Amino acid sequence: MLKKVAWLSLAAVFALACGDDGTTGGSGPGGGSEGGTAQGGDGGAASTGGQAPGGQAPGGSDQGGMQAGMIPDPGPQMDGEWVDVEPNDTPSQAVPMGTLTGPIWAGFMEPYTAINPEDDVDYFVFKTGGDVSGVYMALCWGFPGNLLDMNLYEVVDQHQGDLVKTAAATTDGCETLIDVGTGAADLTPNTTYLLEVAAAPGLVLGGDEGLYGA
Repeated sequence: MLKKVAWLSLAAVFALACGDDGTTGGSGPGGGSEGGTAQGGDGGAASTGGQAPGGQAPGGSDQGGMQAGMIPDPGPQMDGEWVDVEPNDTPSQAVPMGTLTGPIWAGFMEPYTAINPEDDVDYFVFKTGGDVSGVYMALCWGFPGNLLDMNLYEVVDQHQGDLVKTAAATTDGCETLIDVGTGAADLTPNTTYLLEVAAAPGLVLGGDEGLYGA
């Protein structure tokens, strides 16, 4: 019960941290909770490219190459709740999240999404539908600092392919990978993607749980 009360308080922080511009991801489970919000353009450091900064993909793959191990099929569900089912620290352990047609929903269902320990990496696999214009990918947190970075890869024959986009802003509160209205430009319909959520460089949690949500 104490954990649920603490999480409800953190969900309120997400709403305050990410909802200043009025953009919402819909209502959370049970109705009324706002999630998946972020200030338009808050992920200002987001960029595109064929490889990760530094010449090697953060997930450990060779530059522009394939990662060993088969990535799971995304599964049949539609716009489900994203949960942090451990272990999900490698692409082959990615949590299947089905088809994404709108904003990400995360942080409202156990196991809660979290960056913990301080070098944690969470992988998720999803696919797009025929219309990607409504897809919105942002994650927010109540931790007083820069918690995480996001990297998006295309999946080719159930293996990690090229880096599609990265978001590594150093501001507190939220990281935006696919902003409102940019899904059609950033994503390809009917395509499978791998999302890497990685601890921000130099992260020190100081006892914080590192919870994040959308």
